[in-house]
Amino acid sequence: MNVIIFTDSDSAARSEQPVGRSEHPIWIVLDSANPVLPSIKHIALWSIKCSSTWLNSLFSTLLTLDHEVKVDLNECLISSRIDGFCFITASITTDVNKCLNLSGLNQDGVNAQIDKIVELLFKSVQLETLNIIVDVSAHIDPNLWDALNSLTINRVTLSLDSGRSVGSVWHGLIVNNVSMLSQALLSNHTETICMYMNAQPYLMDAMHGLPIKSLSLFGSRKRLDINHVASLHELLSSLKQLKKLSVLENNDSPGLWEGLHGLNIKSLSLIDRDVHHFSPFAQFLASLTHLETLNIEVKYSSFSRLWDALHGLNIKSLSLNGDIDVIEEMQKSAVKPLSRLFQSLTQLETLSIGMNYASDVEAPAFCQALHGLNIKSLSLNGFRSCKLVGFKSWDFSQLFQSLIQLKTLSMRVSANSILWDYLPEALRGLHITRLSLSDMEECLKVKNAELLSQSISSLTLLETLTLHVFAYIDLLLPQSLKYFNFYCTRISPPELRDLVKALSASTRTVESKLEFGCARGKYGDNLSQLTLFLPEEYIPVQLELTVQRNITVKRFRILDRIRAVGWYDWSADSAWSVRDNVADENDDYDDGIVDDDTYDSFVRHLDSRIKNRISMRVQSHAASNS
Repeated sequence: MNVIIFTDSDSAARSEQPVGRSEHPIWIVLDSANPVLPSIKHIALWSIKCSSTWLNSLFSTLLTLDHEVKVDLNECLISSRIDGFCFITASITTDVNKCLNLSGLNQDGVNAQIDKIVELLFKSVQLETLNIIVDVSAHIDPNLWDALNSLTINRVTLSLDSGRSVGSVWHGLIVNNVSMLSQALLSNHTETICMYMNAQPYLMDAMHGLPIKSLSLFGSRKRLDINHVASLHELLSSLKQLKKLSVLENNDSPGLWEGLHGLNIKSLSLIDRDVHHFSPFAQFLASLTHLETLNIEVKYSSFSRLWDALHGLNIKSLSLNGDIDVIEEMQKSAVKPLSRLFQSLTQLETLSIGMNYASDVEAPAFCQALHGLNIKSLSLNGFRSCKLVGFKSWDFSQLFQSLIQLKTLSMRVSANSILWDYLPEALRGLHITRLSLSDMEECLKVKNAELLSQSISSLTLLETLTLHVFAYIDLLLPQSLKYFNFYCTRISPPELRDLVKALSASTRTVESKLEFGCARGKYGDNLSQLTLFLPEEYIPVQLELTVQRNITVKRFRILDRIRAVGWYDWSADSAWSVRDNVADENDDYDDGIVDDDTYDSFVRHLDSRIKNRISMRVQSHAASNS
């Protein structure tokens, strides 16, 4: 491994240091045998002291390269003649399009200094785009908006990472001045616009009546200025095309709910909420007469009052996500109120429940809260550290059997969850038409593939099946199947042949989306064991399929990994390059088959050792029709 040692000539870096901290050389790690700057791909800075001027210069230089470079700052002391010192732990990635991506800010009080960090790192860097990600519970100081406004950057996005799912819970374009607003409106694609809740009146005036469809209101622990309540309400009421609103406000000002009262929105997301003023909150929800979708990231101090506030809403979709406190409340006293809440939502068609880091919960009580609902779609997500005590197979089976209107079942559950032990038995004979099974983030390591396959084959009405698994499964597919999404970390050429053979056995036409890594692994193997295959070794299988009368290969696309997938990538596919399209004919039917979330998870979390993957679209016809 080659290194270059850099020195810092800025006098601010040599000024007085905190006691107990010494200066260290800056080591630059190269990914090439040629130790020159153009070959650099990773810079790791550990416990060093340097000036913001030096860092700004470094970033400016890296932005001239024709490839991505990752810079890790680990407990570094960054100095400035004006702003003094700031300890920073963060990860910055440069992009070839004059773009910087900031993530990994540590949680030891640094989030309160995001404004200062941004100024120190990027003050004199000429950027087109700055993407920032912070923890969902971060304290965003109002000064952040002024700091961003002082930079020479055309575009700034802010993402909140909940730590519960792939990517961020929210991603939007920050608008903190009129020029940014104009640029956002000129964009060719619709996206979420983020506005500071205590924005200056001139910005609110400029936004009046604009064709904004999705808006996020970002606040801080600073209370909503009472003078802004009327202005905020007037602004939001003027946005006639506004359909989706996200509220990322970390305080509970009564004026907030008054300012949002009576909007004609169809979708509302409340992230990291901690409601204390329940009366105005309940009145606010009741005033949203057009509301259809409600998403709540639960962190409430009084759950029974929360359930009361949601009681009787005419919403069609509800998503509840929470951690320890939610489960403990459900375990102790909230099961009956929660059950009454669900029963009161007479228009509810879609229910999503996400639980992660939680204490044990009684499984019968959990199932009881969901029992007998008239929902058409159920999603269970997370359960990473949540143990369901006293769970028996009949609990799960009775729950599913009681949901007589259920058509869609989705489980994105931790592979270690006990739910997977009882799922195969609980699935048997259900009248669902759509089924999606995957881990929270990575692939599902099926414990009993044969039993799961038998259960899937018993779903006689199933039309769409989505699986994200660790390795190949010998599947028995129901004859009712129309669409099949199969995302697999590793499939060997012989296994691909067996998979398509199983598809060809159907008595009706099946459209299949097959995405897999060019590798092999077996269930029960050590995860470190991996056999890689060249993508060319799969081409003979594709050629065999082209001569089969009841198989049409609509796509056989080879992709090469060009870099790691970053959180900031809007599309995880951007980290892959299409090498070749051996077959590519009119495969544009994704609207009926695609599962975007699971596909994105597959691409983002594909084993980094796998450098090639294959994307296939296969149409299998009934043999009798060929």
